[in-house]
Amino acid sequence: MNLRPQLTLFLNCETFKNYYYKKSELVAFCRQNNLAQNGLKQALTKRIYIFLSTGKKTFLKAKSCTFRDSDLPLQKTTYIKNYVNDLKTRMFFKKHLGSHFHFTVHLMRFIKENVGEKLTYGDLIEEWKKEHKRKKDPNHKRPISKSCEYNQFFRDFFSKEKGRSRKDAIQAWYQVRSFPGPNTYEYYLLTLRTKSNS
Repeated sequence: MNLRPQLTLFLNCETFKNYYYKKSELVAFCRQNNLAQNGLKQALTKRIYIFLSTGKKTFLKAKSCTFRDSDLPLQKTTYIKNYVNDLKTRMFFKKHLGSHFHFTVHLMRFIKENVGEKLTYGDLIEEWKKEHKRKKDPNHKRPISKSCEYNQFFRDFFSKEKGRSRKDAIQAWYQVRSFPGPNTYEYYLLTLRTKSNS
């Protein structure tokens, strides 16, 4: 049974907030209603919520500066002002970290979390080394972004439900996402699984 309402112009904003919608559904809604379709899932969700509650269309502000840090020679002591993942930046990191360097979500998140700090490219090198070392630890579990509820649900499901199949996890996921409330394994256990067993 699917109680999840379709994402339409007439959906109440609070109802929208209580249900899970795939990014492709959010993008389609934005396209149909002439809203900006770019950005992460969290940004799309916020944009749609504002639109449903106020009718206002929010737009991304264009960057006022086209200057990139990599327009000048990068050094370990260079402060991060306008970071971009471009070829010059990649070559800088490969020079200091080796050919195995690759851009990571963690590094981008680290930059965003430290906005306003006096962060240097040397700090990024050290953070990348720490992350690389953590990845080698077999007990390390990479943090899952808040917008990746599906991935988090599956990780939690399989850590608790030993011997269950992928089909079981998918069925549980479809069940939890079709009801209002958080799309978490804990919510599935507390609410939905209890209901289905009664």
